[in-house]
Order: sequence, then structure tokens, then C-alpha cells
Amino acid sequence: MGRSAASLPDPSRSMAVLVGVSDYLTLDPLPLVLNNLASMQRMLTDKESWGLPLENCIVVPNPARPADVIEPIEAAAGAAKDALLIYYAGHGFKDFDNGALCLSLPDSRPGLGYTAVYYDWLKSPIVRSGAPRRIVILDCCFAARAFPAMSDSGSSVADQAEVEGTFLIAAAGETEEAKADDGEGHTGFTGELLRLVESGVEQGPPLLDLTTCFNQLVRRLRAKSRPLPQQRTFNSAGNIALAWNKAHVPKTVASRRKPQDKKLGLVHGNVVEKLNDTEPLARQLKATPAATAKRLVSLRTNGRAEALAKAIRYIVDSPSLDAVRVAMHCQSRSGTEISYALFAEMAWGSPTRIPEFLGKMWDLRWGKAAGLLLASLALAPDTSRHLAEESLRHNDMAAYAGRITFQGVQDDVPVLARLIYALGMTGRHSDWTRLRLLLPESVRAQKPEAFPLSKPEPPPPLLLPANVGWKDLPPGMAEEFSRVATTVLGSRVSLPDELREAVLRIALQRPQDEDLATLFTIERARLEHRPLQPLVELMRRAASSGG
Repeated sequence: MGRSAASLPDPSRSMAVLVGVSDYLTLDPLPLVLNNLASMQRMLTDKESWGLPLENCIVVPNPARPADVIEPIEAAAGAAKDALLIYYAGHGFKDFDNGALCLSLPDSRPGLGYTAVYYDWLKSPIVRSGAPRRIVILDCCFAARAFPAMSDSGSSVADQAEVEGTFLIAAAGETEEAKADDGEGHTGFTGELLRLVESGVEQGPPLLDLTTCFNQLVRRLRAKSRPLPQQRTFNSAGNIALAWNKAHVPKTVASRRKPQDKKLGLVHGNVVEKLNDTEPLARQLKATPAATAKRLVSLRTNGRAEALAKAIRYIVDSPSLDAVRVAMHCQSRSGTEISYALFAEMAWGSPTRIPEFLGKMWDLRWGKAAGLLLASLALAPDTSRHLAEESLRHNDMAAYAGRITFQGVQDDVPVLARLIYALGMTGRHSDWTRLRLLLPESVRAQKPEAFPLSKPEPPPPLLLPANVGWKDLPPGMAEEFSRVATTVLGSRVSLPDELREAVLRIALQRPQDEDLATLFTIERARLEHRPLQPLVELMRRAASSGG
């Protein structure tokens, strides 16, 4: 019997707790664990992966006491109504007395379980959780020793753990040490997991369920001669989806409609070929910082807010792109607000790389940018700010951590307003209301357009006079519609199927009577799209002609 279909948990009713320990007194430090936490949080909250709300993803860096680990898990277990995900990265070791798995804390000593967190201590809140789907990911040495804690070893709690939806994945076996470095800024297992979700699985299912993820991880890690992960699943837990499969290509269904005439098919083929030849935005950004800045300013000028937000995130996330130099070139191209948005994304999206960004700013003698980056951190969520402070201390830059103060930003109202506006440009919407209220009411009233919450009035609908057809248009306008329709087909703007078919027929100068009326069904939100502007102008002229 085949597996039941995978399903993605409801992100609004799910919770995740990410725990990581990078600094140790007696054990070797694991600085890459901070990168793990930031990247895992970004992956889980990415709307193209799972879309977990930021407030539902709790990050615990370098917990000092066992209670600092267990209490957030208790809170998340109580709040989760659909899925509960627990992640730990750090040193794992076996207790000298009973061989149980211990999750280390900064002052843990090898073999002494009382200085760490016994994995057994975590299973109780996991079992008591009302979430029907539970996922535990352990990226540490000897992680598979957690399996007895979740198996039928005779204890009543373990028996309760064998319920629908419990999935445990461990980075290494009971006697193995996990690979500490993947060579790309993360620990070996977590880095492979992040790449798997980011790239997807070609010819795979629409959703990356845990069974698919585990099988792919085993295959990829075996090819790199790294320790193989282990997994324990209860009932149908393997069908829990972790993310959308970004490499999935839906199967095309043959159309049952009668084939179009040959000329119409050729035009449609040419349009598809042109669309497929268009370079993705990410590829366009792999250029010099000056060229990349020019592209960002162009997106801003043309009102492509969504594409601009994606480009800003891509630039900051990609180590191969120099986000600091791009921000500097944006300033010289009258794109000051874009440079502020880049600073905001550095603070909110890549807090563990703050020392790297600050170092580049000082190399460029750009002290003002360093101050703005620290100001952005003062507005960032506690998780991002704490990760940045930990990274600064780890890189002997603790003095900068002391300069991340909210009071200094609040006193400078013009800078505060610009930072809030810039945050909106990155596509981060959840905190706009809270941050906007930090500004004086007079400032909010003077510059409502600076805040994305103040939505502009939608454009008025275009109406076609009754009983107006192609024959009623002014001379030459039908041919002009045909020429403009051909241009629209070559653009990247998306149109509903019925509307696109009408535009195709108009481009071929073979319109049907109802195609003119169909044009006027374009949604008002699409009227501002740049590729549609010539068509919209023609529609206005047709509407004003009145026949």
C-alpha cells in the first residue's frame, strides 16, 4: 500500500523552537551554529518554503541553563495546534553513567550529564503537546541516542510518544560524531538540509515530506562521505511536509479544446519562447555592484515593489555579492532609500553576518553606514538582535554590541522614519504597525506615503460604453490595439487565460466581438503594471470615444 499524501502544516497554528550552542568553556567552539539558527529561521519563515510567522519561530542562542531550553519548548508545545518543530545544534555527548544523550550547554563538561540537558527532559513537553504533528531535528554528535527516549522501551511516557505524527531525525548515529563544517558557512547536516529545501528535488513531489527529505539527505551525505543521518518515525509522521518543493514542475494536462489555427499557434509559441529566454532576476543581479545598484534603482523607479524586495533579500543572502558596495552605489544613484533597505535586510535577515558587514563598511571608510546598520538592529526583533550581539562578541567586536540601543534611534525622528520605510521595502510587513506608532503623529500625518500601511486609492475602473464594438472605434484604433497587444504578449505580465486568449486574437487582427469587452475585465490592481500601460491608454481612449 502506498503512502498517504503529504500535507503542509498550517503555519499560523504551528510553532518551532530552534536551540543552538556555539560558545563553550571546555568544549570546542562551534561558531557556525549561529549561522544555522539564522538560516533555519529564514527557511522556516520563508513564504516560498513553509511561511511560519516570525513570532511562531522561537530562537534560543547559547542557553545558560536547562530551563532556558525547556521553558521555550514547553511554551511552544502548549501553543502549537497543528505542528511542533524542535531543532538543536551543538555538541552532543554520552553520559558516563547511563550512556544517555546529553545536549550541551556553554559550560557543559563531557560525560557529565548534570552539566547539560538530558534529551529525556525534552520528550515530556513534546508528548504532552496538543499538536498532532511533531518534528525533532538534532544536529549533534551521537544524536541517534535520542531514539530510545522515543521508543517502546517500557516506560509509560515513551509509550505515549508513539502517536500519530512524531518524527525524529538525527544527524549522526549512536556512536558517530557529526561533521562540524560543510565548507559553506553551516554545520554539515544542517547545511545539506538548507540546500535541499532551497534547491528542491527535481522530478519530486509538490511538497517535500520528511521521508523524501531524509532519503535525499542520506543520498547527498553518502556521496560526500559524511556521517549518515538516522530517523525514527511513528505511524504516518513521514508524510508531514517540511516545505514546498521549489524544483517541482506541475505535469501539463493535454487540452481538450480544438486546436487553434496554425498562425495563432505560431504566435503563442514565439511568445512562450521569448518568456523562457528572459533571465531570472537572480541571474541579472550577478554583476558588478554598480550594475546591481542600477538594476535596483530601476525596479524602484518602475514600481516593481515585489521584485525589489526579492532582489534585496537575494543580494544580502548571497555571500558572492557585496551588499555593502551595492548600498554605496545606490546612494550615488539617488537610491538612498534602497541603501537603507539593504541595511534593514542585513539586520533583520542576516544578523550573524553583522561583523562581516561592519568590517566592509570600515574598509570603505563609511562610518555613517555602520551607524545606520546598528540603528536598524535596534529596531529588529529580539532574536535577530541577540544573534547579532553574539556574533559581535565572538568576533572581538563587543564594543559595537553596546551601541545597539533603541533610545538613540528613537531620538532621531528623520532617521527612524527612513528606517521604517526601508523595512517596508524589504517585504517585511508584520511589524509595520508597531514601528509606525513609534513616530510622532505629526510625522505620520505629513508623510503617509512613506508607510506601506497607508495604501493609495485604487485606480478607477475603466468602463466601455454600451454596445461599442470594433467597428465603432475611431479609424486606425483597431490596428493600434493589435500592435500594442503584440507588445503585451512579449512582456512578463501575467493575465488570466480568457484575457490572454483575447489579447492573442487581437494581436493576430482576428478579434471576436466580445474580445474588446473582455479587455475591460483587467483587474484594477493590474492597471499600474508598466507593460500594460500602452494598452490601458488605448482602453481609456476607447472608453472616452463613446463610439
